[in-house]
Amino acid sequence: MRFWLFILVLLWVSLLAWPRGESARGKHPSWALVWNDEFEGRRLDSQKWTVGNNSEPNYDGGINIYAPQDVGVANGDLVIRSHRLATAGKAAYSSGRVSTRNSFSFLYGRVEIRARLPGTKGVWPAMWMLRRDGVWPPEIDIMEMLGDNPHKIYMTNHWRTHHGLRQDQDSFSGPDFSAGFHVFALEWEPGSIRWLIDGVERKVMTEHVSDRAMYLIINTSVGGDWPGAPDKRTVFPQQFYVDYVRVYQRSKTGG
Repeated sequence: MRFWLFILVLLWVSLLAWPRGESARGKHPSWALVWNDEFEGRRLDSQKWTVGNNSEPNYDGGINIYAPQDVGVANGDLVIRSHRLATAGKAAYSSGRVSTRNSFSFLYGRVEIRARLPGTKGVWPAMWMLRRDGVWPPEIDIMEMLGDNPHKIYMTNHWRTHHGLRQDQDSFSGPDFSAGFHVFALEWEPGSIRWLIDGVERKVMTEHVSDRAMYLIINTSVGGDWPGAPDKRTVFPQQFYVDYVRVYQRSKTGG
């Protein structure tokens, strides 16, 4: 009896020691970790991230500026803050955006991001990828959410043909993604893109798959045609928390 009690205690201690999130580093034997940020320091690593500033246009169609002071690190998380500005000007709202455009891009791999999303009318959190050379499309949206419906996640691929711009979008309805952390993953390989939420595959594409190196963007936009403007239901400030960002590529010995 004491032996089995000892085994149960060991199992319980092992579970407590398991890292937060869908996967610990190295859980995927066929993928090798090539780039990551666990946000364990006191400030954002400027060698890994470029922070959006209000001199840049808002390509998301939002009605906010992007301000460096709305991006920070706290308690092991990247924090992107969105809020209403106290003074009237060109924009009534401010938010944060980070990207790896100047530091890291990759061709094919698994992107895994553990995050808690902001949820209120008029905000639009997103994790997405663009070509580093600035050519658009392609664009791969790992995750997008409209704040007035925090139970629905959108997953989209954008491309261009001789007929014009095209996109393929699906959505997944689940728990309140603003109430806790969830893992959003994308597996991008030659001829296929797979979207996963909390380890479960939710969308697959096998056509119009980009074959150009891309970089990562994480931001919250405020307003615009898709989410609509904030209204009397909107609660500010809002925080977008990111626990980690990990990029894997197929290991030489993996499947």
